[in-house]
Amino acid sequence: MGANNPASGAVPGEWVNGRGNGAPVLGTGANWYLQLAWLRPADTRNQRQLQAYASLQWGRLEALHDPVLIWNTGLHYLLNGQRSKLTLGYQSRPVFRASEHLVTEDMRKHMLVLQYQLLFGG
Repeated sequence: MGANNPASGAVPGEWVNGRGNGAPVLGTGANWYLQLAWLRPADTRNQRQLQAYASLQWGRLEALHDPVLIWNTGLHYLLNGQRSKLTLGYQSRPVFRASEHLVTEDMRKHMLVLQYQLLFGG
């Protein structure tokens, strides 16, 4: 599973993640997910708020020798209540490589995301 990515092209067969931003997150085994956030009280004059967030996913999948550890952190800047939001986020995820008999974590990849969301209607 991964974020939307326009990557294309062939991927060497030893890379389990596939191309782009993918990471193994589903399969036979166990997965734990923790998500935390803190929302600063609103500025009553202009309804602006800051929200810090973090998430951690840990999984032990039967197909992988090493556990999967993915973490995210970031900051939301909420404008006009929650009708408009600017987010800056960071992610660290493992990249797995298959050898003859094992699938192990070979390296980590990192992603920085800047996004804007706007609610129409409602």
